[in-house]
Amino acid sequence: MKISGGGDAHPRFEADARFGLVPAESGRAVSVEAEGSARLVVGPPTQAAGAYLPFSIGGAFKARGTQVRFENVDLAIDPGGRALRLGGTGRLDLRQWRAGLNLESRRLDLDAFLASPEGQSLIARGLPSWAGGLPAMLDLDLAVGSAVVGGEEWSNLALTGTLERAGGLLLRRLAVTGPADSSVSVSGQVETAPFRVTGPVMLSAPDSEALGRYLRRLGLDGPLTALLDGRRIEAAADVSADAASLSLRNLRLGLGPARITGNARYTAAETGTRGRFEAQIRATGIDIAGLPPVGTALGSLRDLDLALTLEARDVRFGAAGSGNGTIAARIQSDGAGLAVDSLDVTDLAGASATLSGRIGADGTGRVSGRLKAPVAAPLLGLLERVWVGEIRLLPAFLRDAPLDLAVALDQEGGASEALRTQAKGSAGGGTLDLILASRGTRIEGGTATLTTPRAGLWFGRTDIAGLQRPAELHLKAERPGADALALTIDGTVAGLRIATGRPLQIGADAVPVGGEVRADTADLAPFLTLAGAARLQPGAGRRT
Repeated sequence: MKISGGGDAHPRFEADARFGLVPAESGRAVSVEAEGSARLVVGPPTQAAGAYLPFSIGGAFKARGTQVRFENVDLAIDPGGRALRLGGTGRLDLRQWRAGLNLESRRLDLDAFLASPEGQSLIARGLPSWAGGLPAMLDLDLAVGSAVVGGEEWSNLALTGTLERAGGLLLRRLAVTGPADSSVSVSGQVETAPFRVTGPVMLSAPDSEALGRYLRRLGLDGPLTALLDGRRIEAAADVSADAASLSLRNLRLGLGPARITGNARYTAAETGTRGRFEAQIRATGIDIAGLPPVGTALGSLRDLDLALTLEARDVRFGAAGSGNGTIAARIQSDGAGLAVDSLDVTDLAGASATLSGRIGADGTGRVSGRLKAPVAAPLLGLLERVWVGEIRLLPAFLRDAPLDLAVALDQEGGASEALRTQAKGSAGGGTLDLILASRGTRIEGGTATLTTPRAGLWFGRTDIAGLQRPAELHLKAERPGADALALTIDGTVAGLRIATGRPLQIGADAVPVGGEVRADTADLAPFLTLAGAARLQPGAGRRT
């Protein structure tokens, strides 16, 4: 018997089979047996593909009763372009209306397929219409020796799961080995209507730098990929995701000696409601000096309500200190309101910090505390990574000297979105009086007054007699545009009068791109000595 049908607006089906009646095992009845070949074509050349994924599948079969076995199965996705071909075996239970495919391929070039006109058309169409419903439940067992994705070879791809009639996927196992022996393993449930993914995910990368380069090539660059700097990474979590939320439970992350555990959940904003991010994190063995700047990532949370609980032990800053530092925080935000129930840093290379308080949604209230350190660098390094990156511009004399500041935060202008930070105390071998306005992770403006009884402390040159005189600087920062910060300077350093005729324009890369600075002194000798000139006698003349 030869059977054919479909085409045009329907898939094309062809079969060439021989049927027979044979005695059943009981001998009292007969059963139907058949053998032959069959082929199904979805899409060109027999059908306009429309919203379908174009493919063809065919092979030889043998059937007895309701059980059908397939041999020499050949599956070609998009046979009219850069075809992806797989071969193997299959089965079909006509009583339960359940099918199975065991397919394998030595190599699949997914990059070439997706770059072809047919692949681009498939990407533009999105999920095919059959993803919302199949004629039979399909058990799939897929093995691929190597696959090219994103310009890299992925090997030993193994996928087992079941495509349900309603369009969902029960993913029993998905495992693959990627760049530099990194490996990914996923299992769980995938639903298409509505979209939802649940199940455990595991990632292992002995050389995280190679994985980071691969992700950046795909355009996934940022603070998290900056963590992939060569240290071994091990990550696992129970993931639940849909179109509006992402939840990570039983998170376990190992990055070199650092270990992080906890739970996190993100919920997108909906009409009339704000989005929300909440996390409970425990960490050990973190090196603050090795962290990338994550202020941008944290700043993206400013439009979300936040509930964060953090406990970190054995925290260090490079090779400095005992490595027994702790960071504990409980922070919440609701709209414009901010509540710092507690933020405590202890023994971070000898540094400590405490903050607590509340700022109401109407702008009232404040958060206050104290920062103290024998060397300011660890605390400034922490603030640089989790707050504003411009802290990296602070000179060495502020980083290397003791720090003892009273700090207060409130909202500038009452209910304004800008956060005003006031800090007053000792820093850089003298005093500091700072008022800084910031919005998210960006400095909007501020003022600062720095004084010291001996200017030589600022330059690390206590041996130059002419620099052992007082210094006082007044600085004012404003942001006239999105790409630059205007800095005005006025003051005296060991008899050298400094003033900006035109404000310095500090570009995005922290390099001055414009402005004018005037310096006037009656004695250049100490400053020429500081610059490396031969030692001169005092009173070398007035210079402007």
